[in-house]
Amino acid sequence: KNKEYYIAKQRTNQEIKIAQDAVNQADKASHNTWILKQKKSQLYDQQKPPAGSTGEERITDKYQDSVNKQLDEMTLEQAHYAYWNAVNNLNTLKINSKVEIENLERAVSEAERRLDDLILTSPINGIITYIDIKVGQEIEAQTTTQVKITDLSKFHIEADIDEIDIGKLKEGQKATVVLDAYPDEELIGNIYYISQMGDESTGAVTYEIKFNIEDDKGLEIRTLMSATVDIEIEGRKNVLILPNNAITEKDNKKFVTQVIGEERKEVEIETGYSDEVNTEIVSGLKEGDKVLIQKAE
Repeated sequence: KNKEYYIAKQRTNQEIKIAQDAVNQADKASHNTWILKQKKSQLYDQQKPPAGSTGEERITDKYQDSVNKQLDEMTLEQAHYAYWNAVNNLNTLKINSKVEIENLERAVSEAERRLDDLILTSPINGIITYIDIKVGQEIEAQTTTQVKITDLSKFHIEADIDEIDIGKLKEGQKATVVLDAYPDEELIGNIYYISQMGDESTGAVTYEIKFNIEDDKGLEIRTLMSATVDIEIEGRKNVLILPNNAITEKDNKKFVTQVIGEERKEVEIETGYSDEVNTEIVSGLKEGDKVLIQKAE
């Protein structure tokens, strides 16, 4: 439609230019004819009969002058007619061209509106990461298609937490995130979402939590990457800790095997906070004491 519009507009502009040139030429011809007529009239009026001419000859000359004047009047009228005919043609062409252009402009606007209706606009910035149709595929009216837009400027980590541990978490807690794709890079995350609805599809009840990443360190992170997440439940500084496999338990009491020279002695200890790797030693040992550590099975 746009191509047809511009071709028609160019054609009508050219036709109007030709018609305008015809008007200008007719106007010039009419003006020149009028000037010539005026000059001839002056010559006719100033002309005197030659000496010795008879009365009959003078009558013949006057008759010829009258005929010439009438011919000049007719020539001038024809020039005027040609001019006004050219003007009328120009005006008619302008009106018809205006109507044609307006019709084409309406057609172009309607085509652009229909084209806009074919464009789907995402409510967010991002890239298309999934679409269930292909280029060239025919789609019937009222067909529902699925398109997934992913905002790669903001990533979050999702994790499932066992019901035993979910009560220890709250929004705002920090976590250390290590992506499998970048095992040497630690990222810091913050919990911003804890689901209130449990999921038991795996047989155990778990709750979904989500982390924001404070700084991605310029890593090329992609969707569906796997990660290991360590959540800091509570932290203590300047405490004595031991690996968990150095501690044994008997009768609800905890012990370690202390090494003093060649001697080995079982020592009862009091423990504090513990994670999957280390346990806080509250009493029973002091910094620098040596203990046996069992080999991991």
